Amino acid sequence: MRNRLFLILAAMLMTISAESSAFNPIKPFKVNASLHVGAGALSNAADRVSDGYLRGFFYSDGGPKVEVLYGERIYVNEELALSARIESHPFNRFSFGADIWWSRIGADIYQGLSNEISDARSFNVIHILPEARFYYFQSRFTTLSGAVAAGVGIVTGSNATCSFDYQITPITYTIGKKVYGLAELSLGSVFMGLNFGFGCRF
Repeated sequence: MRNRLFLILAAMLMTISAESSAFNPIKPFKVNASLHVGAGALSNAADRVSDGYLRGFFYSDGGPKVEVLYGERIYVNEELALSARIESHPFNRFSFGADIWWSRIGADIYQGLSNEISDARSFNVIHILPEARFYYFQSRFTTLSGAVAAGVGIVTGSNATCSFDYQITPITYTIGKKVYGLAELSLGSVFMGLNFGFGCRF
């Protein structure tokens, strides 16, 4: 009976110890790096790569516009968003760093009023966004944080080559210690949706 009681008490103490250690502050780190893939929609990149191509109303005064007969029309059919983040963590709840986004946009090109595809093109968009992040909650295994970022977007293969961009991340959840998994909600002129990824703290 005494042995059974001792085992029960020992198990309870181990459980309490494990639970208390789980909510200890996360081990301090200086640098945080992560990679993500987006599950959502590119906000403005598709419009930017479409600059210089025909869109909108093709007819006026009962007939097609002259420029439509000789111009190129664009139809975006593919979007991909990947991002990387590196941040410095000099304070307990604040960190500063940068998000780098790479977006690939695929499009079919039509000539004049033809319904046949004349060309298929792809466009790359690079966004460089300095970021400030605040940590709402930190435990040994999990963190909750939010961030704001603003910077510049560069489009290749299009007339709109440079633009101002911003991104707001109201919530980011990580699980893990040195190596961790990540999920976040990200909203802004670059991307609207969820990011999933992994990272490492140093």
